[in-house]
Amino acid sequence: MTETTTAAAGAAPAAADKPKEPELIRVRIDQLRMEAEDVRGIELVTETGAPLPAFKAGAHIDIGVILPTRERVMRSYSIASAPSEQPFMYHLVIQYEEHGTGGSIFLHEKVKQHYILEITPPKNFFELKPDAEHSILIAGGVGIAPILAMAYELTEQQKPFELHYTAHNERRMGMRKQVQTFGDAAHMYIGRDPKNGGIDLRKILANPKPNSHVYVCGPHTMIGDVYKLAREAGW
Repeated sequence: MTETTTAAAGAAPAAADKPKEPELIRVRIDQLRMEAEDVRGIELVTETGAPLPAFKAGAHIDIGVILPTRERVMRSYSIASAPSEQPFMYHLVIQYEEHGTGGSIFLHEKVKQHYILEITPPKNFFELKPDAEHSILIAGGVGIAPILAMAYELTEQQKPFELHYTAHNERRMGMRKQVQTFGDAAHMYIGRDPKNGGIDLRKILANPKPNSHVYVCGPHTMIGDVYKLAREAGW
């Protein structure tokens, strides 16, 4: 049986299915760096130095942020760390979105190293299938975050996979060095036009195999294209 698993990071179940909200964890920004143009890397540790909750690849956390209106809200961000690095650090990848919902503006412009944030424990609606014989990982832009964690986990489990990562241009391609550590399993592209060296989703999805699974995270249009092409190919 073949199966395609596609989801955007942070997708949540229906409101009626939501459990009681967990207590928030106070964390400190341990490291800040620019991973690429308009892409900020943030590493979080607990305020006290105690271990963070364990997580599996595909997980995200909700972070309390302050909007330009001074309203405090929660925003979801995927964890890019290797699960084996738990339980001491969560690595996040945040793209600046001037016209987004406000979370990225706060995390790019307002926070500094050692800033204290409040987060939820990790949640996961995008887990790897444990019975997969082969996994195809597809990422666009900062959608690399949960996909990178999946690649780490599959490597640790010695399970075969291929990783396909695309960005609008080289300046926007964050986490390039981390992706390159996967050697021949990793493929990077600029753009989505195969005629100009961009990612060829149709080719990647052309040959469904038994017990293979496809995971995608990135722009909504890219996720939609993966769903469409996967159905056409018989996944």
